[in-house]
Amino acid sequence: MKRLKTINEISHEFGVSKTILYSQIKTDPTFPVVNIGRKKKYMIDTTSYLAWLAKQTIRPVKFTGEELVRRFRK
Repeated sequence: MKRLKTINEISHEFGVSKTILYSQIKTDPTFPVVNIGRKKKYMIDTTSYLAWLAKQTIRPVKFTGEELVRRFRK
């Protein structure tokens, strides 16, 4: 599995619109994004993204990022 994914890949894999992802990048300083190059090619670390999602949930989730990746892949 690729660890860093593009906005399009995250959008397709998790069912989140690209607009929402770009909005989070611009407004949330805790959003796990890496800017590659001058053209703003954003990459998202899958493990960090899942951990970030867990922190955003209303009900607490007691999994680490790696555990979430394993459970999501099943």
